Amino acid sequence: MQQQQAIRHQRAVGANICMCDRASRKNRPVRTQPMTQKQHLPSISDKEQRMYEHVKDGELKQGRSKKLAKEIAARTVNKHHSEEGHAKGK
Repeated sequence: MQQQQAIRHQRAVGANICMCDRASRKNRPVRTQPMTQKQHLPSISDKEQRMYEHVKDGELKQGRSKKLAKEIAARTVNKHHSEEGHAKGK
């Protein structure tokens, strides 16, 4: 058991994600690098910026091209933003 955790930790650290004992119980990776502060889409909230990153990463994992993944993420976030009742540009 201990050896399996050590191997998992070594693999995860190579991918910039550390699966510590505490995090592995919750089954969540712990980021070893800070989240990017880049504004991907203008005039949307931090939560929607994180949503954009999450959708984009998911699309890339499914094998989509980077350009298509960005487009799908942007369309998804814009749809969510408009459904929330935000006025244009806010």
